[in-house]
Amino acid sequence: MNDSVKPEWMRKKQAEQEATARAEDLRQQRIIAAALLIDRDGQKFWKELKEKLAIAVEFLPDLKLSGSISPVGDNAIRILVNKPGPFANQAYTDLFYNSEAKEIRCGILNGGMYSLGLCVVTDENRVAVISSRQPGAMDSEAAAQHIMVKMIDSVESQS
Repeated sequence: MNDSVKPEWMRKKQAEQEATARAEDLRQQRIIAAALLIDRDGQKFWKELKEKLAIAVEFLPDLKLSGSISPVGDNAIRILVNKPGPFANQAYTDLFYNSEAKEIRCGILNGGMYSLGLCVVTDENRVAVISSRQPGAMDSEAAAQHIMVKMIDSVESQS
């Protein structure tokens, strides 16, 4: 066929289709790159989160609370927060890291389940999490705060 006789509107339409295909190819490449980054750094995020939670538990006495963090299986921990006193004011959260699902499942005493989905913050090219209960990506420090504040608020409201 002779492209010189092709109508201009068809050339524009073809160019639009090609641009759309290129954009979709780029989008697919970004998805693959993000999945690879999560696969590579997800375990590192989990380790950092556990470290941040352990630090938070260590400083609970400063808030007149006590607590512990302990393993409860492969890639799983339980964080316990207590408010000393005559009443049993306690909260805990079980966290399960599931690398295949790319998430951290969180089970709260009397609070149901929620997930922290691993994601990539593209402008920083780092792994973070998004909570099914709170908007916005969180680094390990913010995720630890998110988890701990829920339990602290729970035990303080039980008084």
